[in-house]
Amino acid sequence: MNYDNQNQEQTGYGFAVGMLCGVAVGAALGLLFAPTGGKELRGKIGEQARWLGNQSKDAYESARRTVNDAVSSGRDAFQKARTDVGAEM
Repeated sequence: MNYDNQNQEQTGYGFAVGMLCGVAVGAALGLLFAPTGGKELRGKIGEQARWLGNQSKDAYESARRTVNDAVSSGRDAFQKARTDVGAEM
């Protein structure tokens, strides 16, 4: 993975996180200003909180996999370079 691809992936991840946060804030504000009863409103807020929690969990897992893949690739590249340098000596 070269630097340009890595930068594009980070930008895409940041955009996705920003989008999720925007959706969550917009949904919460919409619920707060909608003309509904207290019990119904609390139920809707709870549903939205669970949805946001699930989305956050999915984003975290995706980021974790990306980082683990990058670490693995770096480790493999290091081992290859170490082997190549050892073979040249």
